[in-house]
Amino acid sequence: MESNSSGVHLISRSLPLFEKIGAIRQYIQQTSPHFFIPNYKIDSYAACCGLKHSAVKIIGVCHSDNKDEYFTLSRYASVIDAFVCPAEKSFSTLNTKLNHRSKDIYHIPHCIETTDSNVKFEGGQLKLVYHGRITDVAKRVSLLLTLAMRLKVNQVPFKLTLIGDGDTKGYLAFLKKNDLLDYVEFKDAMSGPALFEELTHHHVELLVSEYEGFCLSLAESMGLGLPGVALECGGVINEYLIDGVTGYLIEGSDINRMAEQLSLIQSNPELWKTLSNQAAESIKEKYSKEKFINGYHNAFVAIPKGDFTKGWPLCRPSYINHIRFSFRDLVEYAGKKLGMWS
Repeated sequence: MESNSSGVHLISRSLPLFEKIGAIRQYIQQTSPHFFIPNYKIDSYAACCGLKHSAVKIIGVCHSDNKDEYFTLSRYASVIDAFVCPAEKSFSTLNTKLNHRSKDIYHIPHCIETTDSNVKFEGGQLKLVYHGRITDVAKRVSLLLTLAMRLKVNQVPFKLTLIGDGDTKGYLAFLKKNDLLDYVEFKDAMSGPALFEELTHHHVELLVSEYEGFCLSLAESMGLGLPGVALECGGVINEYLIDGVTGYLIEGSDINRMAEQLSLIQSNPELWKTLSNQAAESIKEKYSKEKFINGYHNAFVAIPKGDFTKGWPLCRPSYINHIRFSFRDLVEYAGKKLGMWS
């Protein structure tokens, strides 16, 4: 954003909720973009509910394979012109939930930036990496520390690096208690060339999330030649992490099995080399920049031109949350019972 500050409009995160929604809506109305892609936050979608008679086309992206994401896209479907799913599984699920909108749902895989990498493993210490949010919410980082403990018990030579933002205090206490401080380290979040450079100093990317939307971080590492060893994550990574071909895919939450596969890789550099080459080639073939650009171009072209009256019901609350019951929730519930909206 620093390199293109003239094209960036920042809206303060500290604004009260409905002021923030209003600010987003006002900016869209003033600039009249051809397309608006809300982020995963509900306030961005709520801002779209007030864009009646606007020519802007709203693109809803299915960022994650979980019920909250599908709920959001379903609730705001009447103001969304097209839906994009990066993963095959989320594409299939959203088609099932919104089958009356199937012609507006597109499967457009992410573009994975890859570079020629000199990643090598010739035996010895296996360097493992995870990069993403440092939290147990969805990412289940504690399982990675349990995995580290298992590898230590099994006497597998390894070092695990976790890269990302989050509160590490509790995790560091666990490492100290279990004498793992020499085996596991945390690093601050990185991006761009710095991240790619860091990843090339490792051999295997790990993932233990409860669910993902596509998991760009895993695909990025595999594109550099790091085989993936991961739990299933609901099935969304199966399209590029092929068990025994580009890495290993573990059913359920079987950390012991995960440790066994890592031990196998550590003891067999030729196996690692085969997995590495196949991982890099698979990502480059499936997730090229050309396919990504063509996918979005085709989706944008297919959306009808001209003004479109957004179909948000007049009395329906644009924003609700299920944490604290309010009058808005009562109106939402009553409208559903009366058949005013679904």
